[in-house]
Amino acid sequence: MVNMFDFLPEWQVGYIAGIVDGEGTIGVTKSKRNNKRGLSYNPFFQIANTHLPMLEYLQKHIGGKIIYVDERTLSYNLSFNHKFMKEILPELISLLIVKRRQAEIVFEFLKKKEELNLRPPSDDDIKYFEWCYQECKRLKLIRYNYNIIRIPFGILKCK
Repeated sequence: MVNMFDFLPEWQVGYIAGIVDGEGTIGVTKSKRNNKRGLSYNPFFQIANTHLPMLEYLQKHIGGKIIYVDERTLSYNLSFNHKFMKEILPELISLLIVKRRQAEIVFEFLKKKEELNLRPPSDDDIKYFEWCYQECKRLKLIRYNYNIIRIPFGILKCK
């Protein structure tokens, strides 16, 4: 399979990963459904920003769909579908710092959903999906102390 990042310079791939770390949201949603289990779990990956040209730049280079979200703040979301997430997350995971764990969880979640292949999820599957949902939610609430995070090459960040 061809890696979409093979056609981008290394600095550009790093720039994209930095935007995902800073402006991206990666997780699992839970919603009520009118099915036997009453719940549905779905992965999501989006980048929110008020600067439309930046989102258009990202869309040009990696794809996705831009959605106008909030008239009051002039906010936009660049959203990605499941197929795209399966392609891009493995390429981004090693480059992410803040969102790495969420990306790993969502990627494993996508693989599990694919394994189901339209069959109804078992109780164990539902427990796993709920864990993914709760863990992504928990990770989103963590506030990082950037004074103690070290970046590659041993440079102390934000001192």
